[in-house]
Amino acid sequence: MSSSTPSSVTTPLTTWWNNMTLSGIYPSISTSTPSTSTSSSWSSHFIFGGYGSGGSAPSDAANTPQSTVAPSALSNGYTEDITVAGSLLKDKINGLMDSLMGRESVHAGCGYGEDGRIAMMTLQRAAKPVNVTELLAFENREPVDDARGWKRLDWANEMARQGVSQSKWIQSPINEGYTICDTYPDKLWFPTAASTSVLLGSCKFRSRGRLPVLTYYHRQTEAALCRCAQPLTGFSARCVEDEKLMELVGKANPNSENLFLVDTRPRVNAMVNKVQGKGFEDERNYSNMRFHFFDIENIHVMRASQSRLLDAVTKCRDVAEYWKTLESSGWLKHVRSVVECSLFLAESISRGTSCVVVAMCQLLLDPYYRTIHGFQVLIEKDWLGFGHKFDDRCGHVGALNDEAGKEVSPIFTQWLDCIWQIMQQKPRAFQFNERYLIEMHEHVYSCQFGTFIGNCDKDRRPTAHVALLDLDTRAARFTVWTAMYNRFDAGLQPRERLEDITMASMEHVGIFCRRCLKVTADERERVCDKCKAD
Repeated sequence: MSSSTPSSVTTPLTTWWNNMTLSGIYPSISTSTPSTSTSSSWSSHFIFGGYGSGGSAPSDAANTPQSTVAPSALSNGYTEDITVAGSLLKDKINGLMDSLMGRESVHAGCGYGEDGRIAMMTLQRAAKPVNVTELLAFENREPVDDARGWKRLDWANEMARQGVSQSKWIQSPINEGYTICDTYPDKLWFPTAASTSVLLGSCKFRSRGRLPVLTYYHRQTEAALCRCAQPLTGFSARCVEDEKLMELVGKANPNSENLFLVDTRPRVNAMVNKVQGKGFEDERNYSNMRFHFFDIENIHVMRASQSRLLDAVTKCRDVAEYWKTLESSGWLKHVRSVVECSLFLAESISRGTSCVVVAMCQLLLDPYYRTIHGFQVLIEKDWLGFGHKFDDRCGHVGALNDEAGKEVSPIFTQWLDCIWQIMQQKPRAFQFNERYLIEMHEHVYSCQFGTFIGNCDKDRRPTAHVALLDLDTRAARFTVWTAMYNRFDAGLQPRERLEDITMASMEHVGIFCRRCLKVTADERERVCDKCKAD
């Protein structure tokens, strides 16, 4: 790969997200010796659709600041050869020791001898990439439909679509270049009355600089949904600027100055965080704020819960064992908690009370986010834009040790599960079905496309309402998403839904009918009636 070409990261996934891909997210990697020249640089544009094979770089490429690739980013053939050779030598030594000690070798290669061992090591190595440039997105070369590239989310257009009041909220340049918060977008909206000193003070008071910012504006009630990280309060610290910013968020709503601050953690977890210098806000210091805790467990509990869920759907031999293991996993309880929290927020905002939280309630409030295009915008805005750590949570790279493994957790999977649960009650409220959710979930982990690579936006780029408020959150309404978790086994749960079988059959019929058009006139008597009519 030539180091003088633009980034070779990714190309469009036209078959399911209509050019969903995000390219230009990591440096172009040269196999030559790194230098200080600008030939090996960060790609020049943030693109869905890419400009890989057959494409061309955008016109503003020349104006983009250049960056030199660090030597650690190189993944040349020599280093790879050494790695494989070392693994083979280690395998030989382990096999010899097993023979001397009379132990059964764990390096037997599934009974396929030397070739089997090499194949196993190759598969294990490919499944656990160390460098981001080893991900499949950097080798993807699908044709480019639009050389200019595109992306679903335009922040200004989205805020205008929401109807954000320009007299109450304003876009601030304070985070241009990701100067105050590298895990936030570079375009942020705050109350117009908030001064720069107030914003900077609040930023210093919040974990990772993630101060309260607007993410959704409810046009009907003028209530706002803001998001932020936990404060650095410890046991007694307070911040006048942060208190002022929260007051201004409340006053930006002309219908109610009261503000709900919803902490999704269990209270005991928040108390433990105080020992680490973090914690939660003291309600006595915020004049217009009411505090709410929702007992949604942390990433470690969710990781263990999903593991037990997978045991239930893949290993249980009878129904009684299945239900027992499913109950002990707690997965449906966790999913229910997330939906209940989102419903609480949606109801609060629909009544005119602004909220500060991270949640999925926007999908309940705004039917636009339940369309295919709107759903993509929601993911780009609140997951990609506001810095969900996909690399860490999905274990894309580097999850080869215990510390990195502790960061892996199925948070995005759980969010998709919550949406699926809502779809079971309100299927006609969505423009897409579960097949779309599963396909998206597959590519979060496949790394075939660059959309979900990276931990934040900075990693990926160089620079009529019908609310769903009548959801039933009783435990009986939450079921296992069998199409997701039972796809590859012959367990107790059915693996195919009638809707999927019908859809697949219709697709096959359509293919057959198109083929019928190619037969000769003599053979046409034997084709289907539909093709005869054509």
